[in-house]
Amino acid sequence: MAMGTSFRVLLAIISLSICIPAFCEAPAVGTVSCQIARGLQVAQLGGLQFIDVRSPSEFEREHIAGASNVPFSELTKRGLPQTGTLAIYCGEPSCPLSRNAAETLVSLGYGNARLLQGGLAVWKQLGYPVEPQTPAQRVSLTLPEEVVRIVGRAEVSIIDVRPKHEFSSGHLPGAFNVPLETLSDAKFPTAGECVVYDRIQSRSHNAALLIAARGPVVKELAGGISTWAAKGYAVEVEGEPR
Repeated sequence: MAMGTSFRVLLAIISLSICIPAFCEAPAVGTVSCQIARGLQVAQLGGLQFIDVRSPSEFEREHIAGASNVPFSELTKRGLPQTGTLAIYCGEPSCPLSRNAAETLVSLGYGNARLLQGGLAVWKQLGYPVEPQTPAQRVSLTLPEEVVRIVGRAEVSIIDVRPKHEFSSGHLPGAFNVPLETLSDAKFPTAGECVVYDRIQSRSHNAALLIAARGPVVKELAGGISTWAAKGYAVEVEGEPR
């Protein structure tokens, strides 16, 4: 009887020695580099979704463009998608929060959770987009050759910020006239792509910053209306049939 009891105890010890590591080891978590994640984001592939597990205040200050804020304390309460790729991150490469969050998600059955290598810090070092952006970060120069390909599209707003009399004498097809002096209070379309121009580059740049402050990404036409006309692109004159 004593031998039977000892044998059972021995089996229990062996069993525990085998099982304990399985309970102690964190679930295996895959990783994704910032470069690959950015490529997927640009190409809109893999159903990629960035999950920022920092506090709401940290998230509001700065985060990866397009990311969702799911603080670690709320991780188990959110119904995250189980398809696509969840790129989990926090602020610094040494921050343990993102790994803990990724491991938690994997243990909950989210096999699509991946740890973003380097987190927000490496993402920024590589020059990838973050939010909220300053108005200046949302403004870029664009060539007439690029604008001519998008003129007339419903999702493109072209804004001429010259005075009314200059606009009437000739403007880009479909352009709205919102003189720079009235821009702060004026209402105009800002959905989709926004192209702004003037005759004077400094005026168009100031206008682009004002428009970008409302939220949209703005393209500033390099060379303005003068370069556009010099290249022989179409110009509308007020009163003439289109």
